[in-house]
Amino acid sequence: MITEVRLEKFGKFSERVFRFNAVTLFTGRNETGKTTLFDALLDVITRPIGSTAQGKILNTRYGKDRKADADFDASPPKISAADFLNLFAIRSGEITLEIGKDSQWMNQVKSSLFSGGIDPQSVIQKLDAAITTRGRGSLKSDSAKIEEELNALQGKLKDARERRKKYLDEEKSVAEKKNLIDQTEKEIRETASKVAGLEKTIEQQSLLREVKGLDSVLLTAQESRDKKEELETYSRYNQGQLNELKKKIKQSADLRTEEETIRAVEKEAQGQRQRHSEEKSLREGEKNRAEERRALAEALWGRLVPRENLIKKKVVRVVRPPVLAAAVASLLAGGLGALLAASPTFKIASAGAGIAICFILLVFAFSQKSEEDSSDLEAALKTVRERWLKDTGKTLGESYEAVLAALESARTDRTAAENYQRAVEQAAAFEKAADERARKKEEAEEASGTAARDVRRFLDEAGVKDEADYVARLKTKELLADKCGELERKLLSEQKVHNASSLEELQRILREKRAERSEKITQTGLPPQELEARKNELREKKELLETLQRKEKVLIGEVSGAEGKIQGLFGGLPEQIVDFEKAIREKERRLAEIRLELRASRIAQEIFTDIAEDSDVMLKELSLEISSTFSTLTDGKRKVNLGSFSADNAGVGDSGGEERTGDLLSAGTRDAFLLAARLVLARKGLEPGQKAIIVLDEPFLALDRPRTGRALTVLEEFRKNEGWQLVLFTKDEEMETQARTVFGENLLVHRLDTEIRDMPINQG
Repeated sequence: MITEVRLEKFGKFSERVFRFNAVTLFTGRNETGKTTLFDALLDVITRPIGSTAQGKILNTRYGKDRKADADFDASPPKISAADFLNLFAIRSGEITLEIGKDSQWMNQVKSSLFSGGIDPQSVIQKLDAAITTRGRGSLKSDSAKIEEELNALQGKLKDARERRKKYLDEEKSVAEKKNLIDQTEKEIRETASKVAGLEKTIEQQSLLREVKGLDSVLLTAQESRDKKEELETYSRYNQGQLNELKKKIKQSADLRTEEETIRAVEKEAQGQRQRHSEEKSLREGEKNRAEERRALAEALWGRLVPRENLIKKKVVRVVRPPVLAAAVASLLAGGLGALLAASPTFKIASAGAGIAICFILLVFAFSQKSEEDSSDLEAALKTVRERWLKDTGKTLGESYEAVLAALESARTDRTAAENYQRAVEQAAAFEKAADERARKKEEAEEASGTAARDVRRFLDEAGVKDEADYVARLKTKELLADKCGELERKLLSEQKVHNASSLEELQRILREKRAERSEKITQTGLPPQELEARKNELREKKELLETLQRKEKVLIGEVSGAEGKIQGLFGGLPEQIVDFEKAIREKERRLAEIRLELRASRIAQEIFTDIAEDSDVMLKELSLEISSTFSTLTDGKRKVNLGSFSADNAGVGDSGGEERTGDLLSAGTRDAFLLAARLVLARKGLEPGQKAIIVLDEPFLALDRPRTGRALTVLEEFRKNEGWQLVLFTKDEEMETQARTVFGENLLVHRLDTEIRDMPINQG
């Protein structure tokens, strides 16, 4: 038994949990989720693969990523999707049998019920007649008739729709033209507004130009007065005065040039005087240094002369080292011979010979000679050279003769004194010349300064900075005179235009006109290019306005004619289309029912043909079980006779005891019979002791209240006897009351259209 179904993502449900009991009832209006829950039960019980018909339908409706799961209190029943839909699930208005010949249920029924015996050919013949013949009342003839009527209706509908499309297209065209008229009217209003605005702008610009012209004449009059007054300030400037100024400036320039020349000569004389003064000082220094050297040479000369006083005579002992060494060697040789001789005589002889030779050699080893001592002379030379170097900064020669020669030259040198005397004479001559040139410079500076002051005084009296300023002012005077003449001529012309006898009257007339025009001006001035652009735009907008007005007239005429035509042809057509569509839907619904019945009949024919070889004993047993359940549902003794294995062609007893086939029964009786057959066949489809689930989706639409109550009672007995679980879906509000009476505490109700919601998965 299912204890809980979890819908994490399934259709309209997300993160929802629904608990189940022995009997579970789901109530709610249309589109509250009953069909979604039915499909969820199909998914969690049978787990159809995507390649099967049921799997494809679920994938299409809810997607491959749907998530649904269920908890069972034991192992879930092993039911295929096809058998679940045909035996264990009873859906609204579809209490029919469509069982494939190779279904799991069929194989189970064959093995559990049938033991062979009866011939179901009569049922097969009836099915064949309903499927293949075109006799009156057969499914084939009904299907052909409805298809013929359906084709005729579809042709009429197509024709009506085409006519409606044509008229709608015309209406659409008219509507588009009306919209176009509205747009055109809007464009006309906008364009007319822009034309008026542009015309006003151009008119304003014309007024502005006129005011500007008046202002120009007034400014000319004011400018004429101003220029005349300004011309008076230049009256003192004339060409004669300018010529006199130029003459004075030239004289000043000539004197300044002469001054510059004399100044240059004087500067050169001063330079020569400075150079000769420096030469005199230089020669004087040389003379003084020469005198000092002469005095020094005289003093040093006395230290070296005469030379004989500085050289001394002396005797010197001379030693000859080789002879002295030979004497020592002779003495040593005699001593060695005495030591080595064997006889005393030889000892004495050897020693005596050594001593004699040594003495003789010593006489020759020492001698004496006479030498001159010049150390005093060298000391005196050294002192003289050092003193000379210290006092003069010059070096004397090394020899006595070189020193005496240098001192003699210094004692007798008179060149520096002579050079100094010449320098004194030249300096005196240039000093005199420089004084003369300085006097001439002062005279030139005085003359130049006098001329410059004369020019400055002239410029100051004229009120100008320089000659260029005077020329500029004179030029300005000429220009002002020309300008005054030009303005005078222009004002005379304006006086004639405005019929004024004087300049004052002209100004009065112009001011009055300007005040009058200014009151009408409300805009600012535009540049010439922009004004020209506005004029061009005005021409374009006027042309566009005329075009739009013509277009509007044409459109209004076209719309008026088209509306009259449509009103005459379109009347009543929409109602006809609605009637055709309604009739077609009804024919298609009935044709689908017939095709379903044909399909069911073919399947039943195949099933009963396949099981015709089985025993009629199982049909009798099955008939008895169905009869018992059917009798309970109808509250009376009813007999069911399965002449062959076909619920649609079974003989069913009516309330009068007469046996009828299923297609001759009332809808309520037929549904009660098929419900009973489904319950029995579902039970037969499982192994003994195995439990399953019965799912009913609006199974009692054709049953009245008493039969609905009895049907619920049959389901309760079936549940008690078989231990199966029941799940019901209904929008019938009174069904809950009947179900509570029958099932009691075993019933769990879910009201899908209320505010009560089951607990989400993540909350347990």
